[in-house]
Amino acid sequence: MTKEELKKIACEIIDSRRGDITALGDSIFAEPETGWKEFKTAEKIKKVFESLGFPTKDKQCITGVIADVKGKEKKLKVSVMGELDALGVPDSPNADPVTGAAHMCGHHCMIAALSGVAYALADRRIMDELSGDVALMAVPAEEFVEMAYRGQLRREGKIKMFGGKQEFIYRGLMDDIDMMVMQHNTATEGTQETPIKANVGGTSNGFVSKEVFYKGKAAHAGGAPFNGINALNAKSRAAEIQAFLEQYIPNVERMQTQLKKYKGAFTDTMTENKRLKAAFEHLTAEKEDLEKQLKAATTESIQKKLRTGKLQEDYEKARSILSRIPPEVLRYYTASTRPEPGKSTPNRTRKGEALE
Repeated sequence: MTKEELKKIACEIIDSRRGDITALGDSIFAEPETGWKEFKTAEKIKKVFESLGFPTKDKQCITGVIADVKGKEKKLKVSVMGELDALGVPDSPNADPVTGAAHMCGHHCMIAALSGVAYALADRRIMDELSGDVALMAVPAEEFVEMAYRGQLRREGKIKMFGGKQEFIYRGLMDDIDMMVMQHNTATEGTQETPIKANVGGTSNGFVSKEVFYKGKAAHAGGAPFNGINALNAKSRAAEIQAFLEQYIPNVERMQTQLKKYKGAFTDTMTENKRLKAAFEHLTAEKEDLEKQLKAATTESIQKKLRTGKLQEDYEKARSILSRIPPEVLRYYTASTRPEPGKSTPNRTRKGEALE
């Protein structure tokens, strides 16, 4: 069969399962779950895969689901991927009343579409014409949210990476994949001068997450506040750190420009790859510089507080010493060094000389 004939069969199958596909999407939308917690969602797509007779593995990186579809040969293996998780948007009218999760990024549509692919590929008329296998992958934790919870999972050894796709790669689940295909719904039709139904390609921003802890020192506020260290003093340097970020962000924009050039310059790939590498190296250097300045700002703010405490401690020691000197000695010393009216103050003498 020709490629167009195979597409026609696939589309007819998908259209015939329209009710099942939309029902799955609606069901997932009604029960949103955030990353690494998508147990109900994973079970729903797992049931679809198993109902079609595909060898299916669940609990991949906690909640991931993978189904294998065999072609007539093994020349290539393509992954078709969908994302399981929702966002935390408690003020959404569609949010879960307990968890605050809501499908505001449309991942319920992605899993519904993944089920449509599964229905189509279950027809052997299609797979018997393809010279490779297909892995249907439902992946957890695409949204970068709930970092405290993810940090706990990492400390418990349940995950290594905060994101599901990165965890799939780390665990070797993508080792035999030659190509990955995924779709993501977005506002398109009606929002441009020339309405369109789909975009092919596109880029997104990368990011780095940093978790910073400020540790202070407790002290009695009424008796010895100078012995304490207020962690908020270190955090208050955010205004200065913001200035560093303003230097950092333009480099991200320059990297985006390089990515756009790279996308269109297939005739000069090596040259553009070198430019992209240089932009990335420069961005990495800027990130390292930001980290150093952040560390220095935190240390400096704490050291200033420590120096202030040391000065107050020295002052208290001086007062303690003076309190042990007899009053008559202090009066004699003060009288012997007080200038007479109309005369300038004499040079300061040593304590022993003043008492002779």
